[in-house]
Order: sequence, then C-alpha cells, then structure tokens
Amino acid sequence: MKFCKDCEHLWGGNVCQSPKLGRDIVTGRVKQLSAAGIRNMESKCGQAGYWFEPKPVTKLSEVLSWLTQK
Repeated sequence: MKFCKDCEHLWGGNVCQSPKLGRDIVTGRVKQLSAAGIRNMESKCGQAGYWFEPKPVTKLSEVLSWLTQK
C-alpha cells in the first residue's frame, strides 16, 4: 500500500503539494490541499495513490561516509 507519509509530495504532515494539483493563479506556487481529501477523491490521487512518488532514500553507505568525514 502507498502511504502519504512516504510520498515526496507530502508536506507539513497532512498537506499534498503534488504538481498535478496545478498552480495557484495568484501566487504561482503549487496548490496545496489536504492529503486526506486528495486520497478520498478517485479523480485525484485516490485510494490507490495514483500520484504517489516515493521520497528519495539516502543509502546507509552514504550516511556512514558523511559521518566519517567529520
């Protein structure tokens, strides 16, 4: 299952900033809507998580390398 907490578009705990929401015509920024609301609309992300993009994962070897450089 695709969880919003693992999605790159989740911001601030419950805000979806998917580029598929479009841009605000006043500010020019990506629109922000409730993640729960977006997941409940099948015409949007829906329960299947159609707009889901996983957050980038930092590899353990990269973290260890960074820590040993200090």
